[in-house]
Amino acid sequence: MATRGTAGAAAGGARERLVAAAYELFSTRGVQATGIDAIIARSGVARQSMYRHFASKQDLVLAFLERREAKHIPVARLGATDDCGFSPFSRDVKPQHGSPDFARDVAMQKISARLEGARLASAELGV
Repeated sequence: MATRGTAGAAAGGARERLVAAAYELFSTRGVQATGIDAIIARSGVARQSMYRHFASKQDLVLAFLERREAKHIPVARLGATDDCGFSPFSRDVKPQHGSPDFARDVAMQKISARLEGARLASAELGV
């Protein structure tokens, strides 16, 4: 009989195996070409356990994207800036450029680039 700690560890292991299998299959076959059955077979996790961790394939795709992003963003950059590219550790001094809103202009360019990148990734992944 499993103890509470063992059951929790097994549940975490099942989720990890599902994400690892999805990462491998989505990366090699593509998201649309990979079905839930293939992920379940590769992970060795029961279908019921899969749906306990992920309500849908879309939830598994999100876990895949989070894992992929974590693998490709240098650790030194994680948490160093907010979405606009400003460092919380530096002084908020506007540079002497032509526009009084230079910092905001740069932030909007970065946000636009991030949105475009997400659109391109979505089209590439078919999600």
